[in-house]
Amino acid sequence: MKDSGGTEKQKKIILIRLLQRLNFCLFLYLFVLAYVYIIGNLQNFLDTSQVLILQIMSFTSILLILLSICAIVLSIVFAVYQKTSVYFGRFIFNLISCVIASLFLFVSAGINFLASGTGA
Repeated sequence: MKDSGGTEKQKKIILIRLLQRLNFCLFLYLFVLAYVYIIGNLQNFLDTSQVLILQIMSFTSILLILLSICAIVLSIVFAVYQKTSVYFGRFIFNLISCVIASLFLFVSAGINFLASGTGA
């Protein structure tokens, strides 16, 4: 019987494409959440809604950082293994998304900490 799943090289390419698309979707989702948070401040959303948006932003940022790191490592491995620079653009996008997700994480966690009022 033939294996209908494709060759090993095609499976590896599918893996990196899947990671790239997931990264892109989470990247856009993070910006949508930031937009909703900003609009929520202008539209006077409830405090609980704003806190929930901040918590979702933090969770999404953490997930995006982890996926970006995995995609960066995978891009480097594939670039070295296949001896090509095709994955350089993906590497740059994943690096940028990792940095931006880190910024969003620090900002959302900081705002959440300041808004909680647990300080002295």
